[in-house]
Amino acid sequence: MLFKPESVDVDKHRDMLIGLVLPAILNEFPDVECNRCDHIIIQQDGAPSHVNPHNCFWMETLTEMGLEDKIKLITQPAKSPDLNINDLGFFNALQAMHCCTTPRNAVQLIDMVEQTHKKHPVNKINRIWLTLQAEVS
Repeated sequence: MLFKPESVDVDKHRDMLIGLVLPAILNEFPDVECNRCDHIIIQQDGAPSHVNPHNCFWMETLTEMGLEDKIKLITQPAKSPDLNINDLGFFNALQAMHCCTTPRNAVQLIDMVEQTHKKHPVNKINRIWLTLQAEVS
């Protein structure tokens, strides 16, 4: 595998969401989870390269795929790390699974993250979000 770092702008980020994230949700998200929830949330931070949830091309794509009521893109409020459940729960859980691993380059790091993600049980991610919702309400 050849790894080449590249800059990501809004168009590239949107293309990655449409070309990689949406298909992964449709192919890998357990049917039981899809049927239990009203919608699936894709959370992003407020980086300038991230897609505006109301972006016309993004909304058109969701409509064409029949996902306009099923997928919601949200942006985390600025300066609110306590609201970033992905950092607090999911990414910390992934990091804990490989606390003693030391990748020596970007390719090894990417491989480690992909392998850890594949091994992480979906029900744990669901419990992290349910815990947040219980705390908020």
